[in-house]
Order: sequence, then structure tokens, then C-alpha cells
Amino acid sequence: MSTDDERFANLAAEISQLVTGVQTNTGQIRNLSNKIGTDRDSEALRSQIHSLTHTTLSQCQRATEQLKRDLTPMCQGMAAAMRRVQKDRLVDQVTKVAGDFQEVQRLVQAREKEAAAKQRREAGGSGLDSLFDQQQQQPAQLVDADSPFRLGGQQQQQQQQLDLQAAEQREQQL
Repeated sequence: MSTDDERFANLAAEISQLVTGVQTNTGQIRNLSNKIGTDRDSEALRSQIHSLTHTTLSQCQRATEQLKRDLTPMCQGMAAAMRRVQKDRLVDQVTKVAGDFQEVQRLVQAREKEAAAKQRREAGGSGLDSLFDQQQQQPAQLVDADSPFRLGGQQQQQQQQLDLQAAEQREQQL
């Protein structure tokens, strides 16, 4: 096995591990999100979801970057046909898990919105309703539709989620 083949195999294995990590974390986030709005909802739960989301986003970014920066150049030329097949399979896997992750993020947002609306109804409403609704109507796009390699808007989305959580905490303190 040549040095390039060995390097390619190591990178492919690392990307596969990242894909597995994203799948696992996405499942955990989905399970934890089922507790939002129930009597098992807590700051610790929301913090755990936020932490897993941050970790998963980082894994998606690393996998995407490694595919784009490291693996793709190794698939040039006629001799790299087998590498291209494996790279294409990895691109499909990363794209799928990134889409699944994006779906679970929307699920968490919807459940958080439902829980906040329930709290507002029980508390008689608040002036933060329009801010909350405005932030919820800005869909986050984790994977750019033009490329399976580029992640977009994740920092803005994270900041919006943090702003929303801070607004909800201030509302709860009132």
C-alpha cells in the first residue's frame, strides 16, 4: 500500500468516525428533545442539548472540511478511481447525517417554541413573543444546497439560539 493510499484510508476512517459520532449525537439530541416541555424539562437538559448540538455541529464541520480540503485532492486522475468511489460514498454519508442533524435541530426548536408558548399562556404572555416568533421564522441552513461540502449559517444560528435562550431566561425571571 502506498503512502497516499494509507493516508487516504486513514482520512476516510476518520471521516467515517465523525459520521458515526454525528449519528449518535443526533439520536441523543432527538431523545433529549422529547423531554422539552414536560416535567423532566430543566436547565440541565437544555444545557446538555446545547452542548451536544455544539459538538455535533463541530463534527459535521470537521468531516466536511476533511472531505473538501484533504480527501478530494487525493481523488484526481485515472489512478484514483477507487478513491473517488469511496469519497463519493463518504460525501453521501456526511450529507445525510448533516441533513438528519438539521432536522433534529428544527425539532428541538419547535419543541422549545411549544414549551415557551405554553409558559407564556400560563403566565399571561409577554412582550418577547414577537422576538421569539421572529427568530423561529428564520430557518437555519446547516448544509448549503449548492455543495455537499459547505456548511453555512451555523454560527449565526448558534448565536440566535443563545439570544433566544437568554431572552427566555429573562422572561422566566420576571
